[in-house]
Amino acid sequence: MSFASLGMLFSFLLIFLVFSIVVSLITVFSNYYGFKAVVYQSHLELSMGLIKRQEIRVPIEKIQSLEFRTNPLRQWLGYSTAYIYQAQSDANKASKVSIPACKKEHIKILQETAFKDSVVDATIDIPCNGFSYMRLASYIMLATLIPTLVPLAYFGDYNWVVPMLIPAVLIVFWSYMYGSNSGIVTDKDFIGFKKGWLFKSFSISPVFKAQAVEKWDSIFIRRREEMHVKFHTASGSNGLRYFKKDAVNHLLNYINNTVIKSNRNWM
Repeated sequence: MSFASLGMLFSFLLIFLVFSIVVSLITVFSNYYGFKAVVYQSHLELSMGLIKRQEIRVPIEKIQSLEFRTNPLRQWLGYSTAYIYQAQSDANKASKVSIPACKKEHIKILQETAFKDSVVDATIDIPCNGFSYMRLASYIMLATLIPTLVPLAYFGDYNWVVPMLIPAVLIVFWSYMYGSNSGIVTDKDFIGFKKGWLFKSFSISPVFKAQAVEKWDSIFIRRREEMHVKFHTASGSNGLRYFKKDAVNHLLNYINNTVIKSNRNWM
């Protein structure tokens, strides 16, 4: 591949990135114009929108989990986007509501409103295995690249080798960083899933609202004594991969005991 072709490709990607950012900004401004949130005793009332004005009423008792997402720009500004997940039903398909530009004080208020309590420091921290994420990405990249690179090498066409290898290496590195910065944290009342590296998310739910906790493995990770975990609530499921087996068993026993002892209603 010539430098001219690489320059054209880079220019196209740059134009596409700028266009995507502009469209995203316009969409966000239109959707969240005039945003207002009011907390009542039994529900949370939200209103927003420029072209299409929306008014959403969220019963507090139906809130199953909260999620906070951020990216490098939002982190620099000190903001997160909050997502409220309600119990799903046939009558209410739109079970996710978003709140933009939440600062730390807003996050604390939202947690106390939804769960009648604030989240304390984690007493159990179970990290994912970043090397297992990297290993999976490496296998996928090899399975994808080998059938392509072998014919190119056979015909002596090496111009595409470097442009194909660079994204593969970046994907493998990104997978390792994603796994290394992901994990499960819990305290006596809550369970949280932290995910991501640059584009981070943190979701939290009261332990007593668990409807099921799933663990599973495969023949490929059984030898390493690793397992995957999925936490089910009335709003959906949340999970992560590549935890130590002993830590998973301890976590499941802890959640089951907490749910059995709790006399609170999940909805």
